[in-house]
Amino acid sequence: MKVISGKIEKAVKVVLYAPEGFGKSTFANHFPKPIFIDVEGGTNQINCDRTEKPETFGAVINDIKDATNSDYKTIVLDTIDWTEQLSLEQICKENQVSSIESFGYGKGYTFNKEQIGKLLNLLQDSIEKGKNVVILAHSTTRKQERPNDPPFDRYELKLNKQTTPLVKEWADILLFANYKYIIYEEKGTDKKKVSGGKRVMYTTHNPCWDAKNRCNLPDELPFEYQAIAAVIPGDPAYQGNLQSPVPEQKATKPAAADKPKQETATKPEPNTSKPNKPKSDPIPELQQKTIPPALRQLMEHDHVTQEDIMRAVYDKGYFPAGTPFKSLPDDFVNGCLIAGWNKGLIQAIQLLKENVPF
Repeated sequence: MKVISGKIEKAVKVVLYAPEGFGKSTFANHFPKPIFIDVEGGTNQINCDRTEKPETFGAVINDIKDATNSDYKTIVLDTIDWTEQLSLEQICKENQVSSIESFGYGKGYTFNKEQIGKLLNLLQDSIEKGKNVVILAHSTTRKQERPNDPPFDRYELKLNKQTTPLVKEWADILLFANYKYIIYEEKGTDKKKVSGGKRVMYTTHNPCWDAKNRCNLPDELPFEYQAIAAVIPGDPAYQGNLQSPVPEQKATKPAAADKPKQETATKPEPNTSKPNKPKSDPIPELQQKTIPPALRQLMEHDHVTQEDIMRAVYDKGYFPAGTPFKSLPDDFVNGCLIAGWNKGLIQAIQLLKENVPF
């Protein structure tokens, strides 16, 4: 038996969920040297480094692998609920069904749970290589019913019921952010009014939301990156590993008072690196309008041409030799080429390129 004692320094896994337009991406941009996997395509107004908007679940996986092998310090998945939609689409294409409900008995959602689990395992590999990982998500409300209590609404991640627990359990820090309102009654009337609207984030569990942390953060913090900077490895204000206590009075000012002033993390570091090396020569075929964007991304990532694809199509006997790419049916492109890319197709293409029989 191998025993490991003491605290272990590791990168941090953060999940942040909040309403739409709340400022999740801007918040994540303050993490050390981030690269956004911009599944949602919502970072256009943010000065950040981002991937091309992934069109497929396979493209998201490729982007995570590339970012893990880059010199970025933080990988931001923006957002996990949009990524889940790509996962559901891929499952439907692979099985040639029109809806995830077509499987019956929730089998389609079980497939989705397995795919999201693999994605989280891949992000765990990023953690092991010293990359912080930030997963952003939208919030939604769901009705909760308990045997001895009246039903009530609570905030949850906008994910399917099978995948929500996976994401919550995976995180070191689960943050729920929302507007804080004050409801009061007008004097002399029965009318109620709402005031306030301050943005805050919660770090511990409440009957109305899920949240957690492993670093002694206060229950409620202002929605500012500085409030958690002291527990983020790679940040100038970092005060030690995740188990180190963080004094509540310093939650919004992580830098020690007796230290000379230094640049805080409110301004993101200038990022000069890219997850992939630039390709020396563009592939002319990729400029043709006959290639769907989802397939184009996969082809570019693996340096595959139309000729490479068609060679595999002919070899497998899917279509007669000489069939042009533009004549391939849409259901074949979506269900076989795109959905099956990372499930054997790319390996077959590469073997043919190397003239190895398979």
